[in-house]
Amino acid sequence: MTEREQLKDIIEQFIFKGYATKEFDFCKKTWVLKTISYDERNEISNYVLKLDLDDLTRQRKFQSMILTKSLLSINSITLSDEQKSQLIDNLSPILFDKLYEKYDELEYIQHEAIAHEDILEEFAKPSFERIKFYVMQDAHALPTEQRVKDMNDYQWLWYWYNMRKKFDEDEELEKAKRDYLCMFMNPELFSHIKEKEETLNKSQNEDSPLKGMSKVSYGSTISDDDFDEKLKIMMQESGEEFTELPSSNVKGNEYESQEDFIKRTLAFEQSVSEYNNQKNSNDLDEIIPVE
Repeated sequence: MTEREQLKDIIEQFIFKGYATKEFDFCKKTWVLKTISYDERNEISNYVLKLDLDDLTRQRKFQSMILTKSLLSINSITLSDEQKSQLIDNLSPILFDKLYEKYDELEYIQHEAIAHEDILEEFAKPSFERIKFYVMQDAHALPTEQRVKDMNDYQWLWYWYNMRKKFDEDEELEKAKRDYLCMFMNPELFSHIKEKEETLNKSQNEDSPLKGMSKVSYGSTISDDDFDEKLKIMMQESGEEFTELPSSNVKGNEYESQEDFIKRTLAFEQSVSEYNNQKNSNDLDEIIPVE
């Protein structure tokens, strides 16, 4: 394994495990050490500083606690903290120093790996890794969580596909709502926007290498005659109320000023107030816009 491959493996462990490990042969046994986080190291350091020890003994105590925290297994056997502490404290000074050198090597690789941002970027570039990131972001999950580790490739893709499907459906519904309001408030402006959308849609479809295969819609969602019925069904399915507005012959002007638009909109206030004052009438057609 090259140095870059080793650094890449360390970074991958940091992302998906939360720590990096190193396996090596020591005293005719296979040892596995893991990196210590800054908080763990700081906690050990603060504890040792409070002990009434000389500098040399304090340093040895610090190293002993670091190794105890770092040791994961020996010959695939996981020891308790008490067993690890007893084992390390009973090592001869020479063996103790050699074991700590192994930990130092792991810590050095850790610092080297963190400094290589270009390697970290490699994990963000592949599309499947981006899919995992977006899914975890949507699920408010971290790479180190067990539920994330238990997911297989099919589950990642299933979640991603349905997440995108839901997003597209929400976008389509919101656009339908905005288009409908625009069509009522300013029909001429709506017509102008719709023409621009259709032109953009035609241009992008012609230039696309996936012509005829794209699922992305750039055109208006209300270009058909039965849009009102479709919108009503969509809103009912989402649990929202659908209020039918009265027809109006009043046309908007896409070039009118903001002040003129507000005045024209407020012109409806009088007729609405008159309607609200009628106690026994439920006919919306009686609202006659004031021009």
